[in-house]
Order: sequence, then structure tokens, then C-alpha cells
Amino acid sequence: MARTGTPESFELYLKALDMWLAISVYSPGKEHFVAVFDVITERKRAEENIRSLLSEKEILLKEVHHRVKNNMAMIGGLLALQATRLSDPGAVKALQESSGRVNGMAMMYDLLYQSRDFRYVKAREYIGQIVCGIAQSLPPVPGVKVEQRVEDFIMDSRVLFPIGIIINELVTNAYKYAFPEGRTGTITVSMSRLPDNHVRLSVLDDGIGVPESFDCNGQTGFGMKMVGLMARQIEGTLECVRGKGTEFRVDFQYGDSLHGGTGDPRNSPLNDSRVSRSGG
Repeated sequence: MARTGTPESFELYLKALDMWLAISVYSPGKEHFVAVFDVITERKRAEENIRSLLSEKEILLKEVHHRVKNNMAMIGGLLALQATRLSDPGAVKALQESSGRVNGMAMMYDLLYQSRDFRYVKAREYIGQIVCGIAQSLPPVPGVKVEQRVEDFIMDSRVLFPIGIIINELVTNAYKYAFPEGRTGTITVSMSRLPDNHVRLSVLDDGIGVPESFDCNGQTGFGMKMVGLMARQIEGTLECVRGKGTEFRVDFQYGDSLHGGTGDPRNSPLNDSRVSRSGG
């Protein structure tokens, strides 16, 4: 220090005294130095206590999430089991569909809390896993494939969870009803940013289409009611577009819930527009 004039600072633990010191050294003049010793034992113990509490909290959170996921899976299994004990076709179908929805929610919950950051999740990765999970949970439909076109950005998990429920319901409906009697086709799930500070989620199929009387915002069926409820929860609008098949669109304003890159999600720009395309 006296030779170079370069200031130094470091922390040192004195085992014999059970004491932590913060030591700063600087040079007031050639071949001279000044050392400042600051006792930081209480601060270091407080830091260690905080690290221990954070570790315990993380373990507790993981245990809670594990139990929630298992309980949801158990509820889904009980509903499916009850369906096997009934003879009324309507009741059996309702319980089977409820079981599928609960299992779908359990899967989405698990995906969210497997991420390193419980709050912010990569939309492309999360939605891709949801779509693959739906395809694996339903009976195979020969000649029907699923494509994903999701921009690579990060979203608040509080927004992604209702989006996952919407995707689960719409993709499941397309699998079941859009391709009857051996018809082949494609279901496309996409999510992209719009120029007016909005995001659009789209589930498109090239199947037989919905009847002209169909109104996605006025349906009495439980599934579409739930889709509408989830769209309103994220302050979005739900629209049904007819063409060569059917497209359901949910547009919502992202605000603080979405960002690109790293850093503070409230301040980071949306700067990554790569698109993932994959068959399922």
C-alpha cells in the first residue's frame, strides 16, 4: 500500500476474538499509509441470520408449492374416480371435464414454480410446455398437429397463469370439436406484442368452424365462461374470428407485467422479438 499508493479494502474474521473487521487502507503521502478498522461483527451476524431465514423461507415455499400441486392432482383424480361410478352421461362428462381442468391447472402451477424466479417467467417456454402437456393429456387425434408461435419475452406469473387456463380450455376444445370424422388440420397457439402497448394471444384452428350463432362473450357453457372470466381478470378483450376455421383472440395491455431482456421488469424495454415455431 505504501509503495503503490493504491487504496485497498477487505473484511477479516479474527477467530480468537470471534470478531469481524472491515479494514480500509489508503495512502496520505509517499511511503505512508492509514488503516481504518471498523468492527462489523453485528452486521455480519445479521447478514448470516437473514441468509438462514431466506433459506428456510425458500424451503418452506417449495414444500407449500409441492403440497398444493399434489392436492390439486388428488382432486383431479377423485373427480375422475367419481365419474366412473356414475351412469348419467351428462354427469360423467361434467366430472371428466372438471378433472381435466383441475389437472391442467396443477400442471400450470407446477410449471410456474419450477422456474428460478416465481414472479417472472419466460412466456415462450411456459406456453410451449403447457401446449405439449395438453397434447399429451388428451387422446391422440391422427392428422392434427399443434404449432407454437410465441415471442420470447418475460411476463408476470400472475398474468401467465390465467393465460395458461385460457390456452388449456381453447386448445382442448379445438382438439375435441374442430376436427370431427377423421378431419386433419392444425391448431396454432401464438402470442405477440402489438404496436399499441398490447399483447395478443391467439388460438387458431383450420377445422370446421363454429356456428354463425356462436358468441364467445355470450356463451352459457362453463368452458367459455371461464375463458371470458380469465380474459377479464387480465383486463383483456375476447374475440372470436371466423374464417378458414376459428380463431380466438385475447388482447390485453401489458403495462408492468411484461418485459424483455434482464433487469427491473418495470423499466426494461421490450427488445427481443424472436419467434419460436415448433410442431406438437
